[in-house]
Amino acid sequence: PRIVKLPIGDWTDERDTAYKRWQLSDFDFAEAEAATPRLLDELRPLLEELSGLLRGRRAGDNAPCLNEWGVTMDDIAVLPTLRSLSCVEGVEWPDAVLQYLNQICASAGVATFAEH
Repeated sequence: PRIVKLPIGDWTDERDTAYKRWQLSDFDFAEAEAATPRLLDELRPLLEELSGLLRGRRAGDNAPCLNEWGVTMDDIAVLPTLRSLSCVEGVEWPDAVLQYLNQICASAGVATFAEH
């Protein structure tokens, strides 16, 4: 529910925000935000588990990645979700997961949403 509130290019036009809300018309944004404390509790062990799955290091900058042989489609599948979570206040990021998110996003030239 927070992503459409971010002051980023994707959501500067109210029509884009309205369209996304229309796409998710069955989604209760207020209920989801109200559930944040419970969801953060559920997220914590999942991020800890992810931390243990970071088994590799990318050549060049030594950024953590999921596979021993470097960044793969597995990382490409996981990172957008982590980036979206970066706009949620109160996420308790394990150090390795936060390093993973920050280093890979920085090298790709995209910011996380933590500043918002």
